Amino acid sequence: MGGDFFYKLKNFFLPSLAIAIPNIATIIRYMQAALLDEINKDYVRTARMKGMELREILYKHVLRNALIPVITVIGMCLTSAVGGSLIVENVFSLPGIGSLIVASISSRDFPLIQSVILAVAFLVIFINLIIDILYGLVDPRIRGGRLSHPFGTDNMGRDILSRLMEGSKYALILSFGTVALALFLGIIIGASAGYFGGAVDEILMRFIDSLMAFPGILFAMMLVTVFGAGIINTILAIGIMSVPYFARVVRSGFLQVKNSQFVKSAVVKGASPIYIAVNHILPNIKNQLMVAIILSVSQAILSEAGLSYLGLGVRPPNPSWGRMLKESQAYFSQAPHYFLFTGICLSLVVLGFTLYGEKYRSERLREKAQR
Repeated sequence: MGGDFFYKLKNFFLPSLAIAIPNIATIIRYMQAALLDEINKDYVRTARMKGMELREILYKHVLRNALIPVITVIGMCLTSAVGGSLIVENVFSLPGIGSLIVASISSRDFPLIQSVILAVAFLVIFINLIIDILYGLVDPRIRGGRLSHPFGTDNMGRDILSRLMEGSKYALILSFGTVALALFLGIIIGASAGYFGGAVDEILMRFIDSLMAFPGILFAMMLVTVFGAGIINTILAIGIMSVPYFARVVRSGFLQVKNSQFVKSAVVKGASPIYIAVNHILPNIKNQLMVAIILSVSQAILSEAGLSYLGLGVRPPNPSWGRMLKESQAYFSQAPHYFLFTGICLSLVVLGFTLYGEKYRSERLREKAQR
């Protein structure tokens, strides 16, 4: 009996202890830090003022709120323990997954290596799934994966999918409004500079150069700070920031087309500069403008997200992808789905407009080569 006890102690307890000791220190450190953060919260001071005992506050309130980062660390320790078992099993001569991986690598048994790695990968995914489920059990505010909240909820219990859909409305309104404003002003400035040339070109281009001298996002931040945050002011700020780009594109197109034979014929017939610009020159540079418009939409979405992230864009309670990224940053370790879904949504929309602009440009170049 005694020999059997020591045999089990050697084969189970000591290897487990070797893996657990380093992780125990990590968990204790995180638990201490989480408790210190929670103890300084307002609700703890309120409970103390009401006469609650410190032990009751710790067990009923503080400990539950402090468990989220600790659960995250426990999940990370469990996944790292899977890799650490490789060395421990060889030290204690245990026939486990670690020993199997070493043996398969030594014998170059590639199918066995792939099978073991796949099994370990599924084990790690299962552990992370259990950790995500525990998040929702400990803190209902960050529950995710239910039919009513497929993307989960944010720190205030609001549905993330609904806020992403509502935020897309503001992102598209702001981006299209920004591009429309920048396109209108850019066409006026660029067309005037390119068509008339001379002193008009010099004055307008020096004005555009002065706008380009300021970093775009800093210039938009300055305008929003002066005039205040909001949808209209954000459109004005990002729109003015984008005017130099459209003005340069339109000016270069006018410089290419204004000396064409059909433009000179229209001038001889007595057509006004506005008529020539609208009916002769602009239709011939529409492909350049379309590419600039499509690419500027994606840039405007990113600019709006940046301003909202800094608190200078769309005002709450209206949702904004940039503000959602800012809010999710503080809860990344507890609720990574909040940050990931918002970032993926923003990236996909920007990537979609960028790819569409590239596709449009490639098709126009192909049509031009076939003529």
